[in-house]
Amino acid sequence: GRHKRIELIRQPLFFLFSFSGSCRLCEICHNFGRDCQSRAEECASPEDQCGTVLLEVSQAPISFRTIHKNCFSSSLCKLERFDINIGHDAFMRGRIHCCDEESCEGLQFPGMFAQEV
Repeated sequence: GRHKRIELIRQPLFFLFSFSGSCRLCEICHNFGRDCQSRAEECASPEDQCGTVLLEVSQAPISFRTIHKNCFSSSLCKLERFDINIGHDAFMRGRIHCCDEESCEGLQFPGMFAQEV
């Protein structure tokens, strides 16, 4: 019945995307701090670059940092950094590093996370 119809639709779609050449494996994880345990997942266009975002959110005296490894679009990767003043002594800043490999090693984020979390 219905399950069989879904399977028949899914198989041609899988075939189409598996040979499109636009897919990439990237590390995916999200965590507080500077590190996270990642797993490789397939990305699809337009999110076709692997990347890492380090994010810091602060409202004095509280501050926290997070890391996000994910698939990103090249337009987001070109941003490289953002600093947003939220108001009331609060801000958010982020640094984005993208690469063509599954594992973006040797990341350098100048001015971010000078001290360990």
